[in-house]
Amino acid sequence: MNGGGEGSSSPPFAAGASSPPFTGGTEGGAYLNLIIEVTGERYDAKATKVVTAKTLWVPAVNNHGGFGRWAFLEVQDPWNAETEIRAFVDTVPQVGESQP
Repeated sequence: MNGGGEGSSSPPFAAGASSPPFTGGTEGGAYLNLIIEVTGERYDAKATKVVTAKTLWVPAVNNHGGFGRWAFLEVQDPWNAETEIRAFVDTVPQVGESQP
């Protein structure tokens, strides 16, 4: 990932990531690309980034259909990240299921 610069395949909110987003297999064998934002202090710019990722970027890339399945998770407590991630992944609909 090159941080969302020109010619980048990653969104600008993924800047600074040193490896690709987490991709985890789900029961149906499909993979989920999960963008994880670990939140510390609240800043307006960070809130804008989270809303943009959740409501614009992820739905757009999923509607395109050519880049796999994507989801966004904001982790509030870094010490509880594993539990939050596992709980979130368990709620993501499998391929072919409708979303609530």
